[in-house]
Amino acid sequence: MKNVYQNSKILSKGEFKKIEKAFKKAWSRETTFADVYDEWSQENKAFGQCLVTAAIINDLYGGRLIYDKNNKHYWNELPDGSEQDFSRCQFKDERIFSVTKYKTKEEALYDDYGIKRNTAKRYRLLIQKFQEAYKNLTS
Repeated sequence: MKNVYQNSKILSKGEFKKIEKAFKKAWSRETTFADVYDEWSQENKAFGQCLVTAAIINDLYGGRLIYDKNNKHYWNELPDGSEQDFSRCQFKDERIFSVTKYKTKEEALYDDYGIKRNTAKRYRLLIQKFQEAYKNLTS
């Protein structure tokens, strides 16, 4: 599947593409979801990266995180109401996504589930890697 960009007053299509490239350089086995660590590969770098990726987009643009329980997937709703998903490309089959719950970044990172899976540590690591990759794209 392709990542999702919706027209936005906050995020241009060009900036979306630049951020997308930076994430592709930043994602690693160390930043993937703990439960799928052994399944992560260079061929599907987005695999298991949805929550930490959505948390970084939330840092940059605000809004809230969207969670789909059936697909166990997070993406973003920006303050202008647009939905942006930088990690939907991890899914190789066609799927229907729906909103199960809206969450704050803190709820998603620091609930019992997030704490048990070291999500905040993965998030902090991805921030560092993303900032470096993004800086290299713009310099």
